[in-house]
Amino acid sequence: MDVGGGQGLLLATILQANPAMHGIVLERPWVVDGTRGLLQTLGINNRATVEAGDFFAAVPRGDAYVLKSIVHDFDDETAATILRTCRRANPAARVLLVQEVIPPGNTPSVGKLLDLQMLLIGGRERTEAEYRSLYAAAGYELTRVIPTAAPLHVIEGRPV
Repeated sequence: MDVGGGQGLLLATILQANPAMHGIVLERPWVVDGTRGLLQTLGINNRATVEAGDFFAAVPRGDAYVLKSIVHDFDDETAATILRTCRRANPAARVLLVQEVIPPGNTPSVGKLLDLQMLLIGGRERTEAEYRSLYAAAGYELTRVIPTAAPLHVIEGRPV
């Protein structure tokens, strides 16, 4: 499930690479028509469901939850609320955050520049240790951080 998945491009990419897989995009009610249209245009609407909702209140049950560029929009307590919503929907599911991970020290990073921008909206980029704490606050354990070719990482958490 792509939580806050916008137009559904991330889920579409995952489904195109995994023909046996099915998925759900959860997005705000005013976005879902566009999401359905894109998935139909890409020819995967038979394997993808689009649901309107609010990730602060409830998410549908899923086998795994992917949140790309979501938690960096929020402070720790609000971000943990979103993770807890996923945990209530399926206490056994893993959560995969797709975000920048700030390296320690003075190592240059695009994420450090993004962190300055996030100050304007109340969010923040986080270090691995900060993601570990965020997961723990929601009942998860950070199991691994996977770098990607983009300046993003996949940060995996599993329920404890």
